[in-house]
Amino acid sequence: MSIRFTRHGHARLRQRGFRSGDVELIRRYGTLIDDDNAEVYLLREQDAAAEIANMKHDIQRLERLRNS
Repeated sequence: MSIRFTRHGHARLRQRGFRSGDVELIRRYGTLIDDDNAEVYLLREQDAAAEIANMKHDIQRLERLRNS
């Protein structure tokens, strides 16, 4: 699903210093917040920590399997 932003939305992203793929990462790894009017995600500390741990685990496995 692609995300479409209004002009105002684009302006707010620029003001907050978001880069091109940041919103998709928040959507992919963040927690969906209850909101009847919009699809709202928040990347909480525990969301980020859990995904970082998963990625580190995958990196360790890749290093172990290198040249296999």
